[in-house]
Amino acid sequence: MTRRLYYDDTYALEFRSRVVDHVELDAGARGIVLDATAFYPTSGGQMNDRGEIGAVSVVDVIDEGSRIVHVVEGEVPAVGTEVEGRIDGVRRAHHRQQHTGQHLLSRVIEDGYGWPTLSSRLGETMNTLEIEAKEMSPDMIREIEDRTNRVVWSGRDVRVRYLEEGEAELQGLRKKVDRAGPVRVIEVEDVDRCACGGTHVANTS
Repeated sequence: MTRRLYYDDTYALEFRSRVVDHVELDAGARGIVLDATAFYPTSGGQMNDRGEIGAVSVVDVIDEGSRIVHVVEGEVPAVGTEVEGRIDGVRRAHHRQQHTGQHLLSRVIEDGYGWPTLSSRLGETMNTLEIEAKEMSPDMIREIEDRTNRVVWSGRDVRVRYLEEGEAELQGLRKKVDRAGPVRVIEVEDVDRCACGGTHVANTS
């Protein structure tokens, strides 16, 4: 099992860990499994982190449930080796900002028009948000943008909380949680509460 360090500190860009397994992937690619990692894997509409583990480059990160596989280019360190991980800070910062912005945008749209978010995707050059709307005029888009920007500029704190299955507070989330076990919740102060495993900023400003 891989311990996910990014769950508790999305600003940590360096960490030490130990190689616990090697993975053979398609087309001759190699993967490394660590006992703990700050690398975010592609999931929940958010792209993976990139960076280095020791002297090798991390070009992809795959979530396999109980473990995270780091797809690397270079000579793979031996199982048992202690390594240093370094994350591309610029890419991580973009993902923190974009994912938090998506939460705010989804909340503003749902509060203003009653349209729930169906899916979201953070891309390399474009982000997409699929909402259940019958229409969207240019005036609506401008109003949504203005409302969202006002929240950003108000400097709301963004916190991570963990709730256990059955806690009453889970009923107040923007999207219903169907899975069992502990739930990681992202709270934007007085604005939004949503179950999410992604990386986010500490303050909207």
